[in-house]
Order: sequence, then structure tokens, then C-alpha cells
Amino acid sequence: MQRLFLLLSSASLCLGAPGFSIKTTVEVFSGNRAFYNSRQILEAPEQGRYYNFYYAQGRLFLCHTHRGETGGFTRILAIPWTTSDPKADLSKAVSVPAKYLGATPFAWGQWRDEVLTVSNQGSVHVFKGGKWRTGMVPLGNGLILSTSSKGEYKFLTEAQRREYGAVICLKMPGNLAAKIRWTNRPIDLEFRVDKNRMTILQDGQKLTSSTAPKMIAGRLRG
Repeated sequence: MQRLFLLLSSASLCLGAPGFSIKTTVEVFSGNRAFYNSRQILEAPEQGRYYNFYYAQGRLFLCHTHRGETGGFTRILAIPWTTSDPKADLSKAVSVPAKYLGATPFAWGQWRDEVLTVSNQGSVHVFKGGKWRTGMVPLGNGLILSTSSKGEYKFLTEAQRREYGAVICLKMPGNLAAKIRWTNRPIDLEFRVDKNRMTILQDGQKLTSSTAPKMIAGRLRG
């Protein structure tokens, strides 16, 4: 049984203002089902199982895995739900397929207006604006990635071994990353450096652009 404690404010007021109070409620996940204060809000799936629940930003996040004789799937779901809703509506869920069957999140977390999870297979999934992004994704001024070491490696120090499953923000001066738009045909990628400006284009359309850091801008101009 997994328990999640939610802190809910009774009014959208600043902390300490008159009329502001916080109460603790409990969300319980047991037997592939979810309950809010003893009220069932999510039924067990018709096939497979639900696991690794997380609640943030008005959505219930979870994994759904089904193992069948002829194959299966693992999906990560984001289901809109608030305490005023009688149940979580699966028809409104936004899902992303996991790369590997049976993938399990090492951790869930939040960064500003984004919800992130990292799987035991090293995949990074980010939910923002009602959409999922996957892979080593740009976040703020860095790239988010995860580590994984399968097996026993004598050359690793104890500190390095303890980084297993860690989520790392990689910051590289001069790095510019963007998500490529999917098409069903070959694409042209162009990388431009103009004075102190870096730009990535796909089929002539700008994906992203940024000013180069001062420490390398001089080298780019040269």
C-alpha cells in the first residue's frame, strides 16, 4: 500500500493572511486502485497493473504495465484530477509509452511548472503544458539525464556506485539543445553560428536560438 499526504489550502491567500488554513488529507494506492479519504477515485485496470503513483499540479501520475503472451506495454499516464472531482477520468489521460516493458520510475519530482520522472532503464520523461517529452531533455539552462550501472564494477568508487539512478543536470557552456519535430520523411538540420548567436533549424524553420555565453562568444566571432 502506498500513501501520499497532500497539503491543501482552504483559500488561495498568502501564507499567514486571515482566513488561510492548511489541512492534511491522504491519498492511498492499494490493489491497483486509488482512494482519496476512503473514497475510490480510480478503479483497477482491465488488464495489467497500476504502480508508482504520484500527484502534482492537479494530475494523478502513474505507470501502467501489461504483459501478454504476444507482447505487452508500459505507459506513463497523467490523469487530470482534483479533490472536487468524484473520480479520475481515464478518457482524459495523457500517456507516453515507455521504451522498455516493465520500466519503473526511480523517482518523481517537480521543477517549476514541469513534472519529471526517471526510469530504472535510464529514460527521462517530462510533463509540461499537457504534453510529454522524453529522452535527455533541455530544461532551463541545462540537459537532464539519468545514470544507470548494471552489475558489479570493481573500478567504481563507493561514491560513484552510490550515483546509480541519479538524476543529473548537465550544463555545458555553449550548448544548445532542441526537440526535433517528427516527420515521415528525411529532414535537413542546420546549425548556425552568427557572431555571438547560435541557432538550430529544421527544414529551414528555427527550432531554437540563444546568445552564446561570454566565455566562448569571442572564440565564435573569431
